[in-house]
Amino acid sequence: MTRRWGDTVTRRYRCFLLSVVFLPSCQYLQPKTPEPVIQIRVDTVTVTREIAAPLPQGTLTEVCLSTGQTIQIAIASNGDTLVGPTRMRLREAPGITFAGTYAADAGWFSRTDPIQFEKRTYTKAGVQISQKCDDLKIVGDYNGITILAEVLEPAPLARIYVPIRPGIFQPYTTPIAKPRKR
Repeated sequence: MTRRWGDTVTRRYRCFLLSVVFLPSCQYLQPKTPEPVIQIRVDTVTVTREIAAPLPQGTLTEVCLSTGQTIQIAIASNGDTLVGPTRMRLREAPGITFAGTYAADAGWFSRTDPIQFEKRTYTKAGVQISQKCDDLKIVGDYNGITILAEVLEPAPLARIYVPIRPGIFQPYTTPIAKPRKR
């Protein structure tokens, strides 16, 4: 049996041949979707000089320590004490303390106990105040806390000052009998 080009089998064979030859090549004719391009960019920063951060602002103030020494500190607008050349906040500098002894944490001071000094009893008088070191002199101590008095205060002392913290003092007074006239 001779097959002719138009027979059913021949048609099927032709379709098969055409599909084998042309269909794989059809994918080359279709546009390819581009694959995403991943770009990695690296920016380089070259430091040519360092600029220091601005110093915290503060008002320079002189403070009298219980040792009689005057130091200069800066007080920030929020009340922080700034110390050192970099004006570091005092509370961020653990271990840094001011010279001298202060009564702020003493039990007798918190309880407002009277104190005995030079055989006299002194009691708190008024509010805590700031004093300049030039106006004060060291006259002794009470329970390890320095006691100061005004430079021009004559003996016996009617008023003494107990340092509470650097620059702040609590006045204490005692009644002084006036000398009798003869």
